Amino acid sequence: MSASPPPPRASLDGLPIEIKTRIIELCDRQDKWLAELHRYLKTYAEERESWNDDLPQGTSKMLAHCEDLAANFGSTVAVLFQLNRSWSSLAAPFRFKVRRPHSTAGSARTERTVAQTIKVSRTAGTLFQLYIAPKYGRCFRQIDFDEDTPNETFRSILALLPYFPHLVDARLSNAGFSDFLPGHSTRDDDQLTWYDLVNQAPMGLGRLLNSLVTLETDANSENSLSRIIKITRNLRSLRLTARRPSWSGEHFVQIIAKLPLLLDLEVPPTTSADILKDVAAAAVSLRLPRLTSYTGPLHSDLASSLALPSAFASSLRRLTFKINDEFEDAFEDDGEPLWPSDTLFPHVRSLTIKTTHDENVRALGGVSPQRFPSITSVHVQAAIFADTIESSYGLAADYLCANFSRTGTLRHVRLSIEDEPFRAHALDSVDERIRLPGISVSTNPMEPFVHWAFFSATADRQGAQDGYCVDGDRAAELVDRTMDFLTDWHRRAAETDDDGAYARLAVVLQRGELERVAMLG
Repeated sequence: MSASPPPPRASLDGLPIEIKTRIIELCDRQDKWLAELHRYLKTYAEERESWNDDLPQGTSKMLAHCEDLAANFGSTVAVLFQLNRSWSSLAAPFRFKVRRPHSTAGSARTERTVAQTIKVSRTAGTLFQLYIAPKYGRCFRQIDFDEDTPNETFRSILALLPYFPHLVDARLSNAGFSDFLPGHSTRDDDQLTWYDLVNQAPMGLGRLLNSLVTLETDANSENSLSRIIKITRNLRSLRLTARRPSWSGEHFVQIIAKLPLLLDLEVPPTTSADILKDVAAAAVSLRLPRLTSYTGPLHSDLASSLALPSAFASSLRRLTFKINDEFEDAFEDDGEPLWPSDTLFPHVRSLTIKTTHDENVRALGGVSPQRFPSITSVHVQAAIFADTIESSYGLAADYLCANFSRTGTLRHVRLSIEDEPFRAHALDSVDERIRLPGISVSTNPMEPFVHWAFFSATADRQGAQDGYCVDGDRAAELVDRTMDFLTDWHRRAAETDDDGAYARLAVVLQRGELERVAMLG
């Protein structure tokens, strides 16, 4: 009697579209994380080289391992894209990426990857207009009317908009959008105007703006902002980036009131305390959207700065404050921050404080279970590294310990430095000062990240050989964690009989095998 044929191999092709899409999203997230990890390690190596400093051997090996990971894994989304037509269609939106300049205070411009984005200044080419737009237009979700867009390219993209029915996210710059749409009375011959946009909706532009869910704009005048918001009534997220906003508080709150679905609002960090105070005062008589996330400036006048987010206190879940100026007047003589006594954000779970002056991390002193009874995460980020930052962060640590000494909702504290993220390991002593039950502390530039102890593993080994005191308890804890991961990896490989998993595990254990042979020899 012949043996029954083996069961057919499981195929990914039969999965529902929703499951396939979720797989692609998770693969894209992993690809981005690995690329970011590699970027941080390269940044550290380049920084050490610029300091005319030898790259620590442990860091050099870590960078080599990361490059090996990137070379072997590549892009998992690209692999899915090449499987067949079904997977290709679903993965296509994640394959189109542009580089958007991203500046940090005091640092050189870097580039941030933005997926599924049409950068208008780059759409003038024949390949894009005759091939990419007609074939893949439905895959794009974002459009960037960037500052480098010439008038001719702006007009040509309008004709292509019907190819992009799923755009929901836009960035509208003054130079790349608003300046090309003057008022009706100032129009030149054959020039589009705001009047055309509102009343005739030429070539789908009105429909595009009406379908937007997320909008970023540097419009700095009441007139420009009002025109845009008048058409984008379905926004869930609004990010305002004007360097010198000239709108009044009363006019601004009227604009916000026209967005009933808005959940996420970012106010320019240069918005004055007077404007914020006027906005809050005018908001009393208006029906406002129920924001869940707010980002805005924190000035010396804490009462005025907190007035606007306090207007949304009943619904806010995430709160971010940006401190660009030194606000010496915001503290009492004993260094305590002058937070208004009636400040209360009952539902905020995540709080971030970003400052260009490390001394201002003292603003954290106003964060307490009484003002933030639901808080679970606090992130404090300084833009630059200074000699005093350890003591400044130490003061922040003292505030946290004083305010959260009893077990409550807070679970995670993250301290970071924007410009030089790898200098954060200088905050190790600060980590040790935050010893609160149930609260983890991180100084990593991203999460998850390689623990700092592994960067210094080679130096620690040499130090132990030379008779210096090394923190063996910390090393033991980290080694145990990694060994547990390897054990679990081996168990899964054995259960699934996965040759590929065994091969990857063997690569990871190469160094361990060399150590075994050396010790037994």
